[in-house]
Amino acid sequence: MAQQIIIQQELHQMQAAIVEDGRLAEYYLQKDDASPAVGSIYRGIVESVLPGMQAAFVDIGWERSAYLALDDIVQKDDAACPNIGDILKAGQSLVVQIKKEAVDEKGPKVTTELSLQGRTMVLLPGKYQVNISKKITDNDKRRELKSMADSILLREDGHLPLGVIIRTAAEECTLTELAQEFHWLYLQWETLGQRISAIQKPGLIATDQHMAARIIRECAYEPDLTGIYVNDSALYEALQQQIPEKKLRFKLHLREENLIEQFQLEGAIRTLHKRRVHLANGAELVIDRTEAMNVIDINTASFTGKNGLEQTIVDTNLQATEEIAKQIRLRNLSGIILIDFIDMKQQEHRDQVVNALELALKRDRIKTKVHGISHLGLVEVTRQRTRAPLSEVMEEECAVCDGRGRIGKQVNR
Repeated sequence: MAQQIIIQQELHQMQAAIVEDGRLAEYYLQKDDASPAVGSIYRGIVESVLPGMQAAFVDIGWERSAYLALDDIVQKDDAACPNIGDILKAGQSLVVQIKKEAVDEKGPKVTTELSLQGRTMVLLPGKYQVNISKKITDNDKRRELKSMADSILLREDGHLPLGVIIRTAAEECTLTELAQEFHWLYLQWETLGQRISAIQKPGLIATDQHMAARIIRECAYEPDLTGIYVNDSALYEALQQQIPEKKLRFKLHLREENLIEQFQLEGAIRTLHKRRVHLANGAELVIDRTEAMNVIDINTASFTGKNGLEQTIVDTNLQATEEIAKQIRLRNLSGIILIDFIDMKQQEHRDQVVNALELALKRDRIKTKVHGISHLGLVEVTRQRTRAPLSEVMEEECAVCDGRGRIGKQVNR
């Protein structure tokens, strides 16, 4: 799989695209007035504490208050605390980190457990611990990585008040490479500590790197990556400083032109607004978003098949699984996703389609789970919500239809 990362800096926004085998796989759009981004750190003041919800609302200096749940509050010595009112009071000052971006009318979700994300590890200030990604399943490799992480943390006298999570991307890293990123993150933490002390009013303390650096960190697959392309010289210089790995810096290229046009991505980006997605065989997907969930319907449309009705349905559903997985990732659908496959009579065919969907979704780096088929024949999927769906970023609610996507007919009286 050949992969390119395209980042286009514009006057009031940034576009970023992940292209895999010549097809748009992920798309990001960040505007100057965007909501607080995941990973950004803010000074907040507790506005209200709600014991009935075991949560609090926190003023972070943005237009909407942030939501802080009891489970996201770091407690001393991990002591059990049955009531949030025992540890938070209105007017209390906190340092919080964005855990989930604002969606619809809901403000961002925050946590007091701070972390600094790197490509191969996550730095956890304040508590000594070493955790290894569950996606690394080889026990010998897990022990080796644990040993390397321990040695990095213990190089100075005694335990540093820091912990790390070793990410999947570290599986093939050497001790030197891990140590390089650790010290890079540690320097960031030292700088961040100074800013935390200096900023006492509600507001932004630090962003989680530049959006472009974050995308490179999260999305770059070294063996498959053929190039990272940016169109702005200042951004190019900033990324040279924010990417610690030499392998990735070597693949960073400056092209001062319209990269979205150069890589012929305009057409694919325009289709992100469309409800209907046509499959190669003539069938189609219909994708709708409601406040509670996303719904995907599969229709045979113009596909008639050649080997009987049941086989036509199975073939359509199997082809749909590949496109559904791509559209979920591309549109950043999250939360509950309900898929209405065309009804199949045989259980083995239903199992075949569910297995194909699970396989297709494994390529998604965001945690996604298929919960099987309900008694109504609907496939239930959940996908972790971190940032807002593209529809939230790229679209505005229609004032005529109140956001329902349909306009009422004139009623004759």
